[in-house]
Amino acid sequence: MKRVAFGTILLVWLGSAGFSPGAAKVYIKAVQFAKAGQDHFAFMQYNNLLRSYPLSKYRDEALFALGEYYFQTLSLGKAEAAFVDYLDENPDSQERMYALAYLHSIAVKKGAPVEDIRREIINFQQVSFIFRETKEITYRSPLYKNYRTVIHIDKIEFYVEGELFAQVSY
Repeated sequence: MKRVAFGTILLVWLGSAGFSPGAAKVYIKAVQFAKAGQDHFAFMQYNNLLRSYPLSKYRDEALFALGEYYFQTLSLGKAEAAFVDYLDENPDSQERMYALAYLHSIAVKKGAPVEDIRREIINFQQVSFIFRETKEITYRSPLYKNYRTVIHIDKIEFYVEGELFAQVSY
């Protein structure tokens, strides 16, 4: 009897820790919708993933996707919360600078102070230029949006789908 109870607890724990085939299925659906440009359906799947499998290995991508979607729909408070969670859980992620850029853009839209976020973006992206004036970094997000960062000697520009959405000068 104790073995059955232990086995059940172990299966439940492993399922919530990211080893669940259910989490993978939900994630695959989210990616399929995102690739098809169906952001609303992708959002619903990523949101479902976070609710049903909060500790899955897909959590980080789902958090970022929720932040992106909420920003797109102008739910700035929810976008901010999703990106703050993402940043808290991913202090060394290269995608961190995009979450910071979103937080910067949200602060600008809200009329809130941006100095701390600006400083964090600049400190995160320490760049030395040798034989060129700019450096470019690209990223494809969980909602399959194309990001491009152009780092100049005196500023950093963030683009989503070719549109400038944030700029930080230093």
